[in-house]
Amino acid sequence: VIEVTFAPSQHAMAIRLATADAPAGSVQAGVVVFDFASGPAQVTATQGIRPVEALVVAERTTSSILVGLNLEAAKVYSLTLTGVRNPGAPGRAYWTLSTFVPDRFHSEPDYADPAEGVEDEVVTWSQDENLRDRTQDL
Repeated sequence: VIEVTFAPSQHAMAIRLATADAPAGSVQAGVVVFDFASGPAQVTATQGIRPVEALVVAERTTSSILVGLNLEAAKVYSLTLTGVRNPGAPGRAYWTLSTFVPDRFHSEPDYADPAEGVEDEVVTWSQDENLRDRTQDL
């Protein structure tokens, strides 16, 4: 079980949690990396003590997970991840949290009643040009 607590500085519609075993810009050995794709990774979220029901897991890779949910500025959120495969070796893992908003070509998704293909849409606009916040090498 992994729990990440954060407070975005501005409104966002998605968050990507990424893991690496070396600080950004370093050569990565790829040994101490959590794997989000191999197991049945599940995500639950709370805002303060209230559960956030409206969320979608848009993408899972071997080193990151992208979750679509409506994030309000300066509110405290906790994401709990279960079913994540632990690294193959002990050591330090670094985390990067990035939040995103849709660009002007995409409407804000309704996570409470997601349309078919919403996951693909979130992946499409969750790119650096739509970045809101990034906290690196936690």
